[in-house]
Amino acid sequence: MTTNLEERAKRAAAERLRQVNGDAIWRSPRYPDHLENWWDNLLEGVTRADCEEDLGTGAGAETRDRKHRSGVTMPAKFCAPHSSSALAVNTFGPFRHQTAYLRLKGHTGFTNARFEYPCDNGLRTQYLPHFDFFADSPDGVIAVESKFLEPLGNHKVEFKPLYDGPFRGSGGRAIEVEEPWRAVFEALKSGALRYKHLDAAQLVKHYLGLIHNFGERPRALLYLFWEPDDLSRTPEFAKHRNEAEDFAKRVEDCDTCFTLASYAELWHDWGTTSTWPGMPAHVARLRERYSFSI
Repeated sequence: MTTNLEERAKRAAAERLRQVNGDAIWRSPRYPDHLENWWDNLLEGVTRADCEEDLGTGAGAETRDRKHRSGVTMPAKFCAPHSSSALAVNTFGPFRHQTAYLRLKGHTGFTNARFEYPCDNGLRTQYLPHFDFFADSPDGVIAVESKFLEPLGNHKVEFKPLYDGPFRGSGGRAIEVEEPWRAVFEALKSGALRYKHLDAAQLVKHYLGLIHNFGERPRALLYLFWEPDDLSRTPEFAKHRNEAEDFAKRVEDCDTCFTLASYAELWHDWGTTSTWPGMPAHVARLRERYSFSI
């Protein structure tokens, strides 16, 4: 169910995009707040070559229109001004092929990066976890989960029975996860732990993919989220941050590093520490596009 605040936030995101990119082509009349072309959602300095192949091969079909079961054609998710995938692409796009300039939570030296990274979880699930952004270095890997307006929606906790194998050791399997993450899984599944704004089940599923593929390497899951300029007037976002911080405390004693930051905090760090000559202009464009009130 969509909330009034969520609708206001979507309208604000669309209005800001209209201000920044007056040449963008919009769909009408059924989807007036969606773009006709997904690439009109890219910032100056971020090109189709930075992301098109990654987005096109991801299971999320971010750039392809979808056929609803009713027969209606629905716009590609990337065509929405509030797309969290577009937010990640616009933020990390310049570093997709220039990884030497990438800095994430104090880490540098990345040699490879990708959007919509599919990560095997060792289960026969229909959909694998996909990281919005993934970066690899000799010192370890970092997977990024990006959120824009999703914390304003509703989130169901759902784990298929297959997850009982790695998290509970059922079916003759050994438990494959770290104890704090197993405890969170149990609490979420039983209903003892409930979050309103944080999609904790998705984070647990992403964690499983990360540890299954990179269990022998240093690894981190970075939860990156947007907040409005008028944060004091939108307590839902403050509650979301509190929930994310609570989640982080529950899994802090692990080899898998779970960390969180707002996009504004990341951009501030880049603006003060980056050695990339293009960073000041890039951060300015990001703030022009995504710093707004609801």
